[in-house]
Amino acid sequence: MMFAVVLTTASGCVVNVGEAHPARLPDAVRTCVVTGLAATAPVVHEPRLTATHQVVITGGRVESSVPITDSPEEPRITWTALRVATVDDVVRWVPPEIRRTFSTGRSPGGEKVSAAVSTLGAHDGAFVGYAAIRPVQVDFTGTCADGDPTSGHLISWTDPEVGVVPCAAATGARTSAGARLARQEHCGKF
Repeated sequence: MMFAVVLTTASGCVVNVGEAHPARLPDAVRTCVVTGLAATAPVVHEPRLTATHQVVITGGRVESSVPITDSPEEPRITWTALRVATVDDVVRWVPPEIRRTFSTGRSPGGEKVSAAVSTLGAHDGAFVGYAAIRPVQVDFTGTCADGDPTSGHLISWTDPEVGVVPCAAATGARTSAGARLARQEHCGKF
């Protein structure tokens, strides 16, 4: 398969260069093999719900059970210099004490919340099943194998939590931040 190669000059003129095989096209985004990195202390943000499920039980039977949201997080990098490397490339250079504070996997979502909701007994009331995380950001600067500088923000999460909270129960000192957030955002809305 051949592609037409079209270049736009700084003055805005369009030049048709000809056809080229895709394997011979230059990369539009420069890549970076990270050879060194310095990272700031991680910034841990307020909890965020990644999935919610509302359940109402009346007379010992499920009256309604509705998944509301499902938006799990995956680690990602926002580059301040136009470079590309994988999350694992950057994490490898992050000091261990920073690396321990966040995950490089997918955060809990709707599937885990549904499993938690399925354990509800026959207690009457309104409940919210939830998954929560604390987003974490680490700013970094580094050097690529070609000697060019690179920088960006590694965004991930920590403190995963999955549970079910009754809407009628009082919030106590032992109530987790995720449970309080789920109750605040969803109880009384169904």
